[in-house]
Amino acid sequence: MYFRLRGVEEDAASREYFSGKKRMLSAVVQGRVKQPIAMGDCFTGYEFERPFANLPTRLMGAALAVIRRLAPTLIEDILGARPYILNPLFQTIQILHVAPPGDEPPLTSPSLAECTHLLGGVFADKSVSRLERKKYFASPSNGAAHTLQPGLVYTMEFYEDKLDPASFELALLGMRFGLSSYLAGQPLQIMGKLGSTPHTSNYLFNIELWHENLLAGTQKVRARAASSKQQQQQQQSSSEMETVRAAMVSPPEAVVPPPAKAVDRGRMRDVAGSLAGRIAAARRARQALRLAPPQAIAAQETKPKCAETASAVATTSNGIVLAVAAEVRPLTPPTGFEIPSDVVDVDAERGCASEDAPWWQPMVEAMTIK
Repeated sequence: MYFRLRGVEEDAASREYFSGKKRMLSAVVQGRVKQPIAMGDCFTGYEFERPFANLPTRLMGAALAVIRRLAPTLIEDILGARPYILNPLFQTIQILHVAPPGDEPPLTSPSLAECTHLLGGVFADKSVSRLERKKYFASPSNGAAHTLQPGLVYTMEFYEDKLDPASFELALLGMRFGLSSYLAGQPLQIMGKLGSTPHTSNYLFNIELWHENLLAGTQKVRARAASSKQQQQQQQSSSEMETVRAAMVSPPEAVVPPPAKAVDRGRMRDVAGSLAGRIAAARRARQALRLAPPQAIAAQETKPKCAETASAVATTSNGIVLAVAAEVRPLTPPTGFEIPSDVVDVDAERGCASEDAPWWQPMVEAMTIK
């Protein structure tokens, strides 16, 4: 890329280039693409990350009317939070030269000529002027019909007669506007990109144009940002202090206990009845032993083979636990003594029945209701 800026460190070649012309700026871009690209997908323009400042609304309306008349294909949002201005690249550039590698013109050539026959189509059939080419590529369908090819060298020149790079002013409608007052410390661009979606990074090339007058705007933006951040921090601190102060003077909230669960009294009666049945069976077994001859019981008594504390436990729906604990001791029944069937059933459930100890003596030691 090669720049010429009128009034900014001009050398003899630059003075010769600007002699007799109204141009204030020239930028020449030369290069090749790595893969085929539809020419209609290429755009140029400006993109900004912050809104403009101090815009004169009435003058901006008049300026936009002129710009849209000069460039009807313009895509813009001047007054938005992230302003942008985009236009088809090959409808915008002033000069386009297409050549095979080795035949491209030098970047510093003072008189770059339009040469587009290698684009094919209508360009191959006849010589097309730069104004005809700009009008042709204003149509999206025409842009889609032509492709940038990796085997060719493309040289493009942008030149501008309304932007004074030395003073960074815009000459428009007979007036001059200092751009640094409106750009909020942001640079201009010489760029080409893929697609018309603003604020993407699919750049073919992108050069930022800074001026010393922008630095003052940048400092103002930073100062405003720092002031805004400080105010936010102060507001946050004040809010936190108010919260603490309110907590100190306000009485604590009363703690409301959760509602008690309803007692399932029917279930409690069922559980109590089942346990009472077992206890009654144990008492009947003890009564049966009392009816047997004492000497027979003493002769047949052996060392217990299954002694444990068994418990029947049930939990009601409201968490009340009912439990019965009984010590169980096996004995051999006296001769001719009839074994109560309900005793056998109760003890079998407790898991202590065996072939050599079919007779049981449940001894209820304790009954605990929790």
